Amino acid sequence: MSVNEPNIAYSFGDTVLTIFDVNGQNEPGTDKINTYYFDFLPLYGNNSLKISIEPLVINDSDTSNNVLDIIVDNKWLRSEEGHSVNVNKDTLELPGTTFKDLFPGENGLFNEAIYINDYNRSYDLSNFGATQGTLNLIYINSSEENIDFKGSILSSLLDDGKMVCYLNSTLDKFYVLPQNQIDSLIYFPIQKPGYYLLAYSNETIAPNIELNINAREILVGGYVSERSDFSVIITDNYGVHPLSYFWDILLDGEELSEDNVSELKGGDISELGINFKLDLEIGEHTLQVVAHDLVGNRSETEVYDIIYTGESQLIDYGAFPNPFRNKTTFIYELTEQFDDVTIKIFTLSGQKIFTMSVSENAITDLPLYSIGYHEIPWYGKDEFGNTVANGVYFYIIEGIVDDNKVKSTGKIAKLR
Repeated sequence: MSVNEPNIAYSFGDTVLTIFDVNGQNEPGTDKINTYYFDFLPLYGNNSLKISIEPLVINDSDTSNNVLDIIVDNKWLRSEEGHSVNVNKDTLELPGTTFKDLFPGENGLFNEAIYINDYNRSYDLSNFGATQGTLNLIYINSSEENIDFKGSILSSLLDDGKMVCYLNSTLDKFYVLPQNQIDSLIYFPIQKPGYYLLAYSNETIAPNIELNINAREILVGGYVSERSDFSVIITDNYGVHPLSYFWDILLDGEELSEDNVSELKGGDISELGINFKLDLEIGEHTLQVVAHDLVGNRSETEVYDIIYTGESQLIDYGAFPNPFRNKTTFIYELTEQFDDVTIKIFTLSGQKIFTMSVSENAITDLPLYSIGYHEIPWYGKDEFGNTVANGVYFYIIEGIVDDNKVKSTGKIAKLR
């Protein structure tokens, strides 16, 4: 047996032997004598494939079965090391009236075949905040979850606001794709099996972004340390864009390395969580987060000025007012989460008259040991509830972090 196809390499697979053949016909319940499986793909598209069968013995005058000519409409394309195997060139003209060409990806890591076909279909995209722009679309299938190709489309087809989008085969994941224009063509990634189509956005509301440090809202001009943990929660009614291309963490205006970032994806597309660490030099820095929803609406936080201190610090801003009559407020800031913080007030002779601990009511509604800015009031009373005498007192703010003690001392004066 031979295959007259000079443009492709092939090999025989398994040969299945059965008991008998009935007049050359595959009757119900009866297999042919020999069934051959080939380990090759014919050329992509509509091609003629000639298969010659040479039997060992011909016992009748019917030789029509000895040579079989068939037309193969092959829709499977194989890529190996960044090149298409079963086409004459790497650029493949896509079927249909919408998209133009398909190319292997630049990474060259995908060494499998994909199925390519075009359809005229209409899908309801309202749950994603979108409307389908054209009926014609491309369907890509593969045995692999991730593929590596690029597609192109004429930029003129997107002049009226249409976008190149992805819809998975189960119709429950949808999002706009990154686009890169070169001359009159727009290029987009093809990285998942599913539908590639054009769509319009139905909504203009950008996602909400919440930026936290150690589970607390970050403050402009706040201090951070080497142990600080940052988190971002992005929410949107229709869905947050899942591709990392569509969200950025900008440190001093530059994208943060992916090595310092981890995503937290759940089953709900309306929320995306991101955790990250910062590798900083001591001093002032800026931090900003950018995100998009499924149809590309952009949102960004303000640019936060942060101060990196390296090791843990307790920054004492003093007490205000000072001197005071009925009430003063101790103001301090922690550059990271402490294990414990107390504020103790003493007379000048060293007698302790009052201790504030974690249970004290703070104006900022934070435990005394929490990272961030603190305002802690004192009403000029001792531990028994008696108003202290007029005069000068000193205070100690003391914190413990990783078995290390950090403290600050200052003076306050009470007037009549």
